[in-house]
Amino acid sequence: MATIRILEASARRPRRFRVEWYTPEGAHRSRTFPTRRAAEAFLHEIESAKLRGTYRDPAAGRQRFGDYLERWLAEAVHLRPATRALYRRVADRHLIPGLGCRRLAELDRAACRSFLANLEAGPATVEVVHRLLRRVLEDAVRDGILERNPAARLGLRRPRPREARFLTPEEVAAIADEVPGRYRALVLLLAYGGLRIGEASALTIRRLDLPRRRVEVVESAAEVEGRWEVGETKTGKGRVVVLPASVAEELARHVERYTDGRPTSLVFTSEDGGPLRRGNFRARVFAPACRRAGISPSPRVHDLRHTAVALAIRAGAHPKAIQELAGHSSIKVTLDRYGHLFPSLAEDLADRLDSMARAAAERGRVVPFRAG
Repeated sequence: MATIRILEASARRPRRFRVEWYTPEGAHRSRTFPTRRAAEAFLHEIESAKLRGTYRDPAAGRQRFGDYLERWLAEAVHLRPATRALYRRVADRHLIPGLGCRRLAELDRAACRSFLANLEAGPATVEVVHRLLRRVLEDAVRDGILERNPAARLGLRRPRPREARFLTPEEVAAIADEVPGRYRALVLLLAYGGLRIGEASALTIRRLDLPRRRVEVVESAAEVEGRWEVGETKTGKGRVVVLPASVAEELARHVERYTDGRPTSLVFTSEDGGPLRRGNFRARVFAPACRRAGISPSPRVHDLRHTAVALAIRAGAHPKAIQELAGHSSIKVTLDRYGHLFPSLAEDLADRLDSMARAAAERGRVVPFRAG
């Protein structure tokens, strides 16, 4: 129960009114006001919030954003290693210098919008900074520190994603012919299986079922501050990819020639037998092979994954099958990213409905035969 204590006037201070109360967790709190009316209004607000279950400790909001962010990063065990490293850099370079000294209760929409608008960084970096700021403050809401997230729905312009490059089967074959032999199966797996390069780099032999042409994708590798680390996939979910027979056969030859066959051994390694690092593979293997194959401008390694989706669409695959192939978190992601590659779904639907309507009309014209 909250109470009001009167602090009598002195030679230096006028009479004041102190509200004292206990938080739902039992911690003692107090706040002083110059008038009884203000103190009573605050007392009523505190008691009402405790009854409604919406109480927020004012002391929690006085902690600095930088301190809360540091604890958030330390406790964010759910983040993939690469994401954690990215957020650490973003926090050190942008959020802590810009907002670290501000108290959580002081952060409102205007402060967040002004900070992001004056950030000296490219659109992609601003988006990452905003994403981290929004996630941290959303947890502050869940922790009962803030009533609402001031970084949510700011209406910032999102950067245009880099345009995907879709290769033809002939271009894929040309690249596969130009890379060193130990990378030929990798190029084909990316271009026809739709794996991310990190997923392929983490692939072990026990995840292969080549007689059934299946690859189980459950892990992904990334370089984190110079270290090669293996964690879960981007969406946190595994999937099984069924390969074309020719790709499965090429992968079987690769396993026989370039691996020791042990279940825990990596399928793809560098020339020295170590883990395959995507930066080295791109600069030393893939880009030179594209130049030798005469493919200009040179595609990214990730464009092989885009190509797998595009080829599956050309082959008539259903959008749901495309989602499963690519390992997208939802069908919406698939359609937002690749919907323009599908034939006109509206026209196809209209044609199918037209066929149904015409067939029903024809059946309606048939007069049933009645004997007698």
